[in-house]
Amino acid sequence: MPKVIKYHEYLKKYRDPENGGLLTVVHPWESGTDNSPRWDNSLSKIRLEDIPDDVKIIVNKYRSDDKVGDPKHRPGLDDYYKYMYLVWLFSSWKWDYEVIVKKSPFAVKDILFNSLWCRANELLAEILDGINDPQAEKFRNWSVRTRTALQNCWDEKLISYKDIDVSLGNHDFVEENTISNFLPLWAGAPKEPELELLLNKLEDPKQYWPKVPIPTTSLDSPKFSLTRYWRGPTWPITNLFVIEGLARYVANERAKRMHRSLIDKTLEMIKKNGFYEYFDPTSGVARPDKKDTFALGFGTFSWTAAVSIYLLHKYN
Repeated sequence: MPKVIKYHEYLKKYRDPENGGLLTVVHPWESGTDNSPRWDNSLSKIRLEDIPDDVKIIVNKYRSDDKVGDPKHRPGLDDYYKYMYLVWLFSSWKWDYEVIVKKSPFAVKDILFNSLWCRANELLAEILDGINDPQAEKFRNWSVRTRTALQNCWDEKLISYKDIDVSLGNHDFVEENTISNFLPLWAGAPKEPELELLLNKLEDPKQYWPKVPIPTTSLDSPKFSLTRYWRGPTWPITNLFVIEGLARYVANERAKRMHRSLIDKTLEMIKKNGFYEYFDPTSGVARPDKKDTFALGFGTFSWTAAVSIYLLHKYN
């Protein structure tokens, strides 16, 4: 427990220096959804001509993800140059996160990341309450502050919670229609009016409720891709996040019904295909040609196995 507390305090100190409630991610890898359309605009500010040749040589020599899977499913080469350029920059700044958060050309208040942060502090406070630790109140307050900050990111016109690009002193909202819009459910951020609008969006078969929900980018987005990482495929791990979010709202009959349906659809998708990394949201398959060579992501994937065990244990 002391190490968990120390980690939370570390994140709060270095990633929320403004004390506004939202943490800053400084690399797409940190978000867990590295190739999401949410990062396109922020990454576009990094010019390829500014990236040292040494960085490009390292990528060309050592990149392997596009060799063990279908390269069409992976981030592009230019994206990888930018990913490694950020690592190179941070190393040149000696991994000083006070400097990195201020100077990184990529710095975003990520809605998905912060929804998990909100829930993590809420749960940590509950654990500390259970052992009568007075620090519980501090983490509970952090959770409340983050929940309020997430509510301030709501855009009723877009029916979404927007990330904020805070790189180099900016404060620009990111307007992309992705699954991250539903993660504030897990943080308990939506109130009743927002909840109904989100459920409408989630249950729309032209956006997020096709044969096998939930695509990681809306089906009607111009950036939707059936097979590319985080740009369309259904991932069991992000389904789990939304399932847990809907669980907070089961007093609402519609949310309760969608919660049960999403559990069943996720488990059925895995049962039919196996423990693949992600799946085609329009058909539910992970191996379009029945060969592992062109599978969507990797087979025997631990995230998918863990999600299956969790859902079967908790909800069946």
